[in-house]
Amino acid sequence: MQCADAQGWRSGASWRRLVKEMSFDAFVAASQRSINRYRRLVIDAAQHGMLARPDGRRFDLEFPPVLIAYKMPTYFAAELVGAVPPPFPPLVIIRRSLPGPRAFLGQFSGAPQSTTAFRFEAQQCDLDDGNGVVISGVAMVSARDREAVDSRYPELREHQHQRATIEVQHTIEGETFSPIYYEEGAQPIWLDNTLSISSSAGAVRARYFQGAWMVPRTWSAARFTAAFEERHDFQDGVRLHPALTGKKGRELLSAANLASLLVVDRVGETTITRFLELNDGLLRSALAADRIIPQPLLPWLAGNPDPDEKAIQPDFLFVDADGRGHICEMKLPLLDKASLTTGRRRRRDLIKPVRDGVAQLANYNEYFSHPAHRDYLAERFAVTIDPQDLRLVLVVGSNENFRPQEVHEAQRMLKPVEILDFDSLRSLALLATGALAQVWNR
Repeated sequence: MQCADAQGWRSGASWRRLVKEMSFDAFVAASQRSINRYRRLVIDAAQHGMLARPDGRRFDLEFPPVLIAYKMPTYFAAELVGAVPPPFPPLVIIRRSLPGPRAFLGQFSGAPQSTTAFRFEAQQCDLDDGNGVVISGVAMVSARDREAVDSRYPELREHQHQRATIEVQHTIEGETFSPIYYEEGAQPIWLDNTLSISSSAGAVRARYFQGAWMVPRTWSAARFTAAFEERHDFQDGVRLHPALTGKKGRELLSAANLASLLVVDRVGETTITRFLELNDGLLRSALAADRIIPQPLLPWLAGNPDPDEKAIQPDFLFVDADGRGHICEMKLPLLDKASLTTGRRRRRDLIKPVRDGVAQLANYNEYFSHPAHRDYLAERFAVTIDPQDLRLVLVVGSNENFRPQEVHEAQRMLKPVEILDFDSLRSLALLATGALAQVWNR
């Protein structure tokens, strides 16, 4: 392909006519094959004693169980999240569509200022020239945001401790800061064990890249596979292995993964619930539950007010130490909302997405008011329901828009529902497990 001007790349028109794009299915399949091949190589190397820590101790293998693939107008991207010990399950694939690189990087919508850690501008020639740029083992943050980061993301102290920190100075108070400035048409990037903290008007968002890549759609599947294998040579180190290991390490990693996903615009409710289903330790700890039952399909057997609704399907049924069941429903962090409420104190109300979640839980509460449904749950899941002590938990919003006093005022005329934001969910989980104490005691 001939060199194209930067404006042509930004419009996306010229290169679409000149090349045949790799399909999204082909990108996902190539990523999955490359990861599985890499994992087999590392397992084989470990079995032959070829892997060891610098101090000579055995290398405990843990691998990410989830691949999230993103489709964008100009690029495809993917990231690995989580960590599980052997035996390794098949890789879970989640697919999402995003508007562009800024969403993938978890950045605020405002235009970033000129001060940044890495700057990627549109190239003057095609993107087949080289395999792109690697950012590995760093934490990027503005000096002005240190206090806000510690407040919203206390678990990230451990992540920052384990990697070199690029602290950007001289950022202007109130302006939007993005550690990575990325234009459409810039070269591919590979992000490995990297923490990127963006900020705007006092709010911070952390994006943790355990192992991620963003490549142009003009690449063929073979081109991408060759670049992946060159980048992930296991003899250079187990790059897809998380930096933190062991039970406490996995808890900190899961919390960082969740925090990271929640700042990706349009990440989708299904992505969040699927991640929490695969990492249910976070929910069990935060909700003081003995076990989690994800998305149980519960048929209407009596008193159905809507004949078109054949069953209910809560996001999670969680069971306490006494075997009693409770309901947890997940919504979105609502990145585009400044507050979860509207109106002044005397007429305070919840915004529509939150009211919808409360109404959904009210419907579930009505379902369990019928003895036939409680009997079905006891027989099907060995779970009892006490209608007088049923917890209805709605997880929605984040540190950016959740104001406890305002939410309490808006709930005054509604049936009690516990409304919890995602940042509080993470903090409750980490406090319950003692993982935060491990960080604070450093």
